[in-house]
Amino acid sequence: MKKVAVLSLVAGIILCSCGLKQKRTEQKLKNTIVEYMQANVEGLQVDSVHILGTDSLSDMDFAYMNKVMLQNAEQEIEGNYLLYVEPETPEERVDQYELNERLEWVKAKMCYWDSVMLDDATDTVKLQYYFVASRIYGKIGETVQTFDVGFPISTDFKVQEIQLFKPEE
Repeated sequence: MKKVAVLSLVAGIILCSCGLKQKRTEQKLKNTIVEYMQANVEGLQVDSVHILGTDSLSDMDFAYMNKVMLQNAEQEIEGNYLLYVEPETPEERVDQYELNERLEWVKAKMCYWDSVMLDDATDTVKLQYYFVASRIYGKIGETVQTFDVGFPISTDFKVQEIQLFKPEE
């Protein structure tokens, strides 16, 4: 009888500690999102963050996610490129040149993520990132704002930005 009581107590402690760890992790994720949004959206005061879902990402998952986003960016650039097949004005030629530059940069980044996915050293199991789908409520001035945003957040609770376009020099 004593063994059953001790085992029940140990099981209860384990379950409670797992629940507390999950709550702490969720709070850290929310704090990271609040800090990131307030630092990157001018004038935003976050009222609350609701986590809609969380998924774990390995290095392979993160590389795949980057590649898919770059493929979407490539399709968008190619769609815009069709507007300038026969540039008639100097402005259109500049726009076409910038689109070419962006497209080449996106293709180079896709090759990089392909190489990461093909590398035997890429970890396919270990948690490297959380992908957090969230709904953020806040205000910019007097205007109430709602943002539905997904964030890849590292295990040390930093938002990992995904760069889809060549940074301005």
